[in-house]
Amino acid sequence: MIEIAVNNLAAATGARTVTGEADRVCRGCVIDSRQVEEGTIFVAFPGEKVDGNDFASRAIESGAGAVVMTREPDAELLSLAHEKGCAILHTDDPEEFLLRLAHAYRLELGCLVIGITGSIGKTTTKDVLAAVLAKRYRVWATKGNYNLIGMPLTVLAAPADTEVLVLEMGMNHFHEIERMSQSANPNLAIVTKIGTSHIGILGSRENIARAKSEIVGGMCAAGDLLPLLVLGGEDDFTPFIRDTFAAPAGVDVMLAGVSDDDEVRACDIRIDDEGRPILAWARLSTHCLPFPARSPFPMPSRPRRLPIVLA
Repeated sequence: MIEIAVNNLAAATGARTVTGEADRVCRGCVIDSRQVEEGTIFVAFPGEKVDGNDFASRAIESGAGAVVMTREPDAELLSLAHEKGCAILHTDDPEEFLLRLAHAYRLELGCLVIGITGSIGKTTTKDVLAAVLAKRYRVWATKGNYNLIGMPLTVLAAPADTEVLVLEMGMNHFHEIERMSQSANPNLAIVTKIGTSHIGILGSRENIARAKSEIVGGMCAAGDLLPLLVLGGEDDFTPFIRDTFAAPAGVDVMLAGVSDDDEVRACDIRIDDEGRPILAWARLSTHCLPFPARSPFPMPSRPRRLPIVLA
C-alpha cells in the first residue's frame, strides 16, 4: 500500500498542510475512522447524515499519520494532533484528493493497469481476468465498490510489488469514468456491453455508450505496448465507440466475441460429461497475452460467455 511523506502528500494532491511535520511518513489510506491504524491517512468525507470531519479526533487517537479535512480544525483538535504527531491537511474536494493521490501512487507502482467498464459483466470479467493473470503475475484487483471513491482506494491499497492492477470503473453520470481513467491511466481497457443501466439518468443508450467510452480519455502506453481497448464484437455500439472515441484518441481496438471476424473468439462451445457448458477460445490477434488458446471455463448460460471472452 501507499507510503508517503506529508510534504509529498500535499504536493501530489494540492491539499494544504495545516499542521504536522513535513517528513512524517504515512502508510495506507481509509475513509472510515474505524479502519485507522498506526500511520494511516484518514480522509474525511462530509455527508448528509454523517460528517467524516466529526471523526477526525477518533482517527488521531487511533494513530493516524495524517487527517484530511474539509473544514478548519479547532484549537482542541490542533492540540491533539500536535500531541499525537499527526498531520492535518485541508482540501475542498476529498474525492479529487483521493483520485490525485491514487494517480501519484499508480505512477510509482509502474505496473500494467487494466480498466473495466460496461453496463453488465464488469465484475465477472474482472474476476476471470484477475484469476487468469494471477497464474503468472502479482495481481491486485477491485474489491467492493468501484466508483470515484472505491477505485482510488483500491489503487492505494495495492502492494508495492503489484505487477497488474485490474480496476472496475462504474458510473452514474457523465465525466465520472473520465476522472477515474485520468487517475488510473489504464494501459488496457474493456467495455463489456452497452445496456440500459442508468438510462433514466443519461437518457439513451447512446449517451451510456458515450459515458462508458470516457475510459479512453486517460489511457496510455506501457513501454512498447500501445493502449488497447477490447470491445464485444456483437455489441451494436462497438463501431460507435471505436470510430468516435478510440480512433481519435489513438487507442487500438480489439474485438472479442463468437464471430469469425473477432480477433479473440469463443469456439468449441459444448456440454461436458457433467452437463456443464464449457468453451475454448481462438486467438487471431498479436495483442493477446501468451496464455493457452484452449482453456475452458464452466459457463452457466450464453449471456455469461462474453465476460470470459473479453477477459
